[in-house]
This record gives sequence, structure tokens and C-alpha cells, in this order.
Amino acid sequence: MANLNPNISGLKKIPKIAPEGSAHKPVQVRVPASQYEVWMSLPAKERNDYLRKAIAEKLEKDGLLPA
Repeated sequence: MANLNPNISGLKKIPKIAPEGSAHKPVQVRVPASQYEVWMSLPAKERNDYLRKAIAEKLEKDGLLPA
């Protein structure tokens, strides 16, 4: 069948975007108030550094981040 619109014959196809429902769902965890208070008592920089390190280790373990 001939191309009905010759103006688009040289264009690349646009890749389909994954549906929003296919993304990983966030995990919610209940934390005891005492643990929360201890965590929040740490300086913000220390909390952020710890979280960054934990995320990087998880991504490396899953093979999503080069070692």
C-alpha cells in the first residue's frame, strides 16, 4: 500500500511511552515514633548522605548503576 502522506515518509517513528501504571509503586512503611524521633534528631546532611549511599548501593546491586 502506498504512503498516503508523502510528507512523513522520511520521519522516524516516535517511541511509545510506558504507561504510568507500569512504574514501581512507592513503598510505605510504618516507623515507630521513637525511631522516627531518633532519625529526625540527626543532622539533615547526615541523613541525606546515608540515604544517598543506600540508594547508590541498591542501584549497583540491581545492576542499574555502573560500579
